[in-house]
Amino acid sequence: MDTWWTRAIASLPMVANASRALDRTQATAAIREFLERAPLYTPTRVTLEHVRNGLPSWPTAITRPCSPCEHDTTWLLHGNEAKPIQPGTDFGVSLRFVCGSCSQSTGNQVVVYWVHSEMERTGDDSQPVHLTYRKYGQRPAWETALPKELRVLADEDQRLYRRGLTSLGQGFGLGAIAYFRRVVENNTNRLCDLAAEAARAEGDEQKAEAIERARDGKIAEDKLKVIADLLPAVLRAGGRNPLKELYDGYSVALHGRSDSQCAAEALRLCTVFEYTFGSLHEQLQRIRAFKATAPPAS
Repeated sequence: MDTWWTRAIASLPMVANASRALDRTQATAAIREFLERAPLYTPTRVTLEHVRNGLPSWPTAITRPCSPCEHDTTWLLHGNEAKPIQPGTDFGVSLRFVCGSCSQSTGNQVVVYWVHSEMERTGDDSQPVHLTYRKYGQRPAWETALPKELRVLADEDQRLYRRGLTSLGQGFGLGAIAYFRRVVENNTNRLCDLAAEAARAEGDEQKAEAIERARDGKIAEDKLKVIADLLPAVLRAGGRNPLKELYDGYSVALHGRSDSQCAAEALRLCTVFEYTFGSLHEQLQRIRAFKATAPPAS
């Protein structure tokens, strides 16, 4: 099932390897990802292998939700214009995209990003250059709608999660990660229950009982660590363990980190949390549906 959160989790390695030198095509793809996902004010660094052929182009299309279309659509670039960030300051670029599915007829589905970029050279034009991009404005504002995978959360957790998304969209990384951690902590028992059910679906009663014993603990961080180690193979994608990544994101120390660093960690934490909830529910629904088709015992 190809959903926004499966694409998001698949894109995490590219974010982690942002220091790798890219050609112009790859750099444009990284800029597209920046436009689609990066919060305001959070720097995104792209390393270009050289500038002999010039700087990377702005992407001609991005993917984002469209309310009238009620699903993700392709948005087409309809112009860019240099504008001062503030009077008397450096110039940025205003990028205007329109929905390719509905805006050509209605003309009202438009998103505008204001982006500032900086370049750091390491030598002549044949050497790598570091490009840093920041959004300093977006219209309409950063979307804070709750992903459908998380609508099973309690009302209070949904409220906390939206506050985290709002903080993230405004570049307040430390506040965002604090909200997301509270939601993770409040739902650790739910994750334990889902993991135990998945273990039983695999016929591993011993593992299911171990997960349930961990559920009885008092400290959310300890529970996450235990169930991450016991996560059934059916819930691991490509050798990756989403619960371990969730534990790593929950337990990482934030002292001394900048808002930008916290925002990057918050984005990773919420992406893994949404993937984990969606993946666990989807896999278990498939298992239940398959078991329901079994012929009755004779």
